[in-house]
Amino acid sequence: MPALRYDSEPRLTRDFEADPAEHFVGVLALIEVQDEPAHSQQAGNEVFVLVREYTPSQIRWNLPGGAWGQDTSETPVDTARRLLKATLGRALSVSPRVLLTDWVPNAASCPPGIVVVLDGGVITSREAALLRPIVGTGAEEVRFVLLSELGDPELGIDAHTRRRIEIAAAARRDGRWTSMTTLGVPAAQPVHGA
Repeated sequence: MPALRYDSEPRLTRDFEADPAEHFVGVLALIEVQDEPAHSQQAGNEVFVLVREYTPSQIRWNLPGGAWGQDTSETPVDTARRLLKATLGRALSVSPRVLLTDWVPNAASCPPGIVVVLDGGVITSREAALLRPIVGTGAEEVRFVLLSELGDPELGIDAHTRRRIEIAAAARRDGRWTSMTTLGVPAAQPVHGA
């Protein structure tokens, strides 16, 4: 039984030091492949980087990234940058712009947690051609997919991943993002190409 305590308000709260919750924080990056000016593209014609991941229970497509928390001194933005380099073999710019925060309830395959989708910026098709999955990282294939084709049954992208990508893409397109903060202080924006 978890240790319980009362705080200043008359409600029961959990003592997280005595009984830490099992949870996860995922950090993913929405990376767009684009060779023409953004204003000339129509919604749905954006091309995004997806990674086919292998997990013991399934093979699935997702935005590149992974779980934060192995090194708690690392910020989620730094985690995303490190994971992109580790899984795709290239240092890519990741902004602290949060496009989506997605609550993932408890499921058989993972504990409950939060997935944060960060703005991974824009790369050219020439830069995209250099992305390769690194053996042993869980990434098995890289693909560039039109937003309008995410629902193609041949791709096998599950419904919640498709919705996550669509919402994050719309947030970027419409300029509706919020900044990742540390103790309420907005994180610095990356230098393009950093």
